[in-house]
Amino acid sequence: MFGFLFSCTFSQDDCKDDWVSIPDEYQQEVISYRAEKDATGEVKIVVKVHLTVAQKSQSEFTCEISSDLRWNCLPQPHNPQCTCILSDDLNAKELDVTVYIAFGRTTLTKQLKLFDCSDRSLSCQQCIRAGCGWRENRCTWDSEGVRNESVCRRSTSQGNLVRPGNISVFPRRVSYYGRNNATLRGHNLTGVIAVKVHAEMDCSPQESPVWNNNGESLTFHIPRRANEAEAKVCAVLSDGSCHGEADITYQSAPSCTRLESSVSWRR
Repeated sequence: MFGFLFSCTFSQDDCKDDWVSIPDEYQQEVISYRAEKDATGEVKIVVKVHLTVAQKSQSEFTCEISSDLRWNCLPQPHNPQCTCILSDDLNAKELDVTVYIAFGRTTLTKQLKLFDCSDRSLSCQQCIRAGCGWRENRCTWDSEGVRNESVCRRSTSQGNLVRPGNISVFPRRVSYYGRNNATLRGHNLTGVIAVKVHAEMDCSPQESPVWNNNGESLTFHIPRRANEAEAKVCAVLSDGSCHGEADITYQSAPSCTRLESSVSWRR
């Protein structure tokens, strides 16, 4: 008996003009970023997209940031990187920021928390995930600071990490527009630094920052998606491991087709 193995591939010419693909090399995040501050005190975020896109889509690359403060994204960003400058003063300890990237009809969204990188109370994980650098055991705006989470794993004793368990999410049914928050409940949540949401057909899970963590419950953003889907949620520790499994269902927003009754009292 003979066995045969066939392998089929598509060339770029076989695809539409707006194709997007993930590079062969492993990327922890599709969108990465770093926070910078110059001598004048100007704060900016440099966003980089780790995707390969069609030549036509590269010319349609746009970048936008949404938050409670005003941002000015530099015009005509060059794929795969864009720079946005904070127009207001960063006078809060933390700032929720949403980054919107578009390649023509393809859109990407990333939610992040921006901290003051000079805040000495920041942990290594908070520092790196805010796009800051870690140097001499403290967070810094310094460009020479390490901006990779591996520095946190080296400084953290994994024996002290307690695995979260028995996690659940409320609400379990959410809109796929992702414009709301959810609560994750469970045991041993103190060391949780993020929440991953992964649908079966997604290329990579989406990761959201957490806050209001009291060890038994925490709050996180629901990442948006383009369609309805069943997704799994797990809790991320500082060593990058993800624990527990909870279900969440993305569904379209409700629509109204008729109102009963069509007659009402004037008052």
